[in-house]
Amino acid sequence: MLNQADIDGIADKVARDNLPSGALVSVSSRPYESFSGDEELMVRVVIRDAQFPQVTGDQFGKMVGDLQQELMGRGEMRFAHIEWNTDAAPTPDEDE
Repeated sequence: MLNQADIDGIADKVARDNLPSGALVSVSSRPYESFSGDEELMVRVVIRDAQFPQVTGDQFGKMVGDLQQELMGRGEMRFAHIEWNTDAAPTPDEDE
């Protein structure tokens, strides 16, 4: 299992590689327990509100696939759920 700093670094790089230049505000991750009790990851990706309309579904999809592939390639087997947000939206509660 990778540590949070490694996961955050990987997620940040993958997001920057797949999203339009300047669109990414931040990436963070935390452990997450699924409804079935499995240990997984929650990765929060925050995008600039003004650039959100420029991000395509293909870019989102590729980012998700690339992230899971990169994590698994480094031995991280926990599934990564992606939570998208913009910098204009309120930050969701960590317990959700």
